[in-house]
Amino acid sequence: VRQYVNAQLKNPGGNYGLGMIKFSASGNLLAMANPHSKVVEVFDVDLRRGRIFNPRLVDTARQFYGIAFSPSEELLYVTTWNEVLQYDVTSVPINTSRTVLGPIASASGLEFRGGIQRGPDGVIYVADSTCLRPIPFPDQRGAACMYIGSSPNVLRSPTHTLIGLPNIIDGQYLTTQIEPCLLPVADVVCDTIVCEQSC
Repeated sequence: VRQYVNAQLKNPGGNYGLGMIKFSASGNLLAMANPHSKVVEVFDVDLRRGRIFNPRLVDTARQFYGIAFSPSEELLYVTTWNEVLQYDVTSVPINTSRTVLGPIASASGLEFRGGIQRGPDGVIYVADSTCLRPIPFPDQRGAACMYIGSSPNVLRSPTHTLIGLPNIIDGQYLTTQIEPCLLPVADVVCDTIVCEQSC
């Protein structure tokens, strides 16, 4: 069993103190990427019992950071400091042969990729140095997903990113799976008997 915590007070989280953890939109999968432990893993999730189980090692030996599931949840996108990788997570065990997407280029000269976030339009966005670059067709395998590391920045100047993106849960985009709460109903009970020296 892999240990994910570290009791050192000066190093909370130990090797797991940096990186990303993200649920798939359905909530049935959880992925973790970490640059210090050099590991990417996928887990099954039982939402009814609040249980995370069946860890599957996706890849090792790279400094992984950002992660995002494709809308179909069949593909997992992962960044290292200088790559964007695509994995098929439908095979058991997971096929660790990766697709390196690119070409990787950076107009700013800062050669690193950071966070990945799926937008409400279904496009996955990659924090690429100071730019934000799209993966327009994230359910397509290999080059068909159309990620190009030198594609135009989707952010308008002077807005820029570095390695982080907002941590938005993909499931919020699935409005058919979100159950709205009913309006609260006021229910007031009034005792008509008041006793002396009582509130």
